[in-house]
Amino acid sequence: MVKQTLETVNRIDPCYVGKDCVQVMIPYRIALTFFSKEGVVYHHSEGQEVLINQYLQDVRRKQFPYYNIPTHYEKKLLKEKVHYSN
Repeated sequence: MVKQTLETVNRIDPCYVGKDCVQVMIPYRIALTFFSKEGVVYHHSEGQEVLINQYLQDVRRKQFPYYNIPTHYEKKLLKEKVHYSN
């Protein structure tokens, strides 16, 4: 059997690229947790407040557009709620 791997490559608009970081909005439906070497960077589960969002304490965020909108959501097909977070 051949193992299939799904990979996606996207170009990031230069206005979202900093010297040592990038700003991207990550979509998710129910829950999302990001880890780094230092620990949990982001954690949210639908129906609860965002528990951890280190983006809010990172001063580098101010170099990017929409830095003051760390999270939002949109209704997608069949009115499914999709969360987006920086």
